Amino acid sequence: MHLGSRSLLVVLAGLLAGCGGHAPPVDAAFVAKAQVTWPEASATSLDRGRELLVTACTKCHGIRTPSDYTLREWQGYLREMAPKAQLSEDQVALLLRYVTVAREVVPP
Repeated sequence: MHLGSRSLLVVLAGLLAGCGGHAPPVDAAFVAKAQVTWPEASATSLDRGRELLVTACTKCHGIRTPSDYTLREWQGYLREMAPKAQLSEDQVALLLRYVTVAREVVPP
């Protein structure tokens, strides 16, 4: 089996994300917590936000635990880094939604 460098990065990032609770998985409780603020939130959209954290952010940085930063810091970092990571506004919104909920799931 031959993996391209992007595929290998995604696989490695996924493995890293599973270690140490850096990016908590999206489960029913996670979705329910998100839907308090965003009624339209789904497991699919939250998983996409998690995937963006694990893949887009690890291109240049090690995996970040959502609770490593305050919500205000996340907002600033995402505003600054989105153009460099070539993230659309929708992708930034998904990533921010994920880290907002994940910060509550994984306390500092």
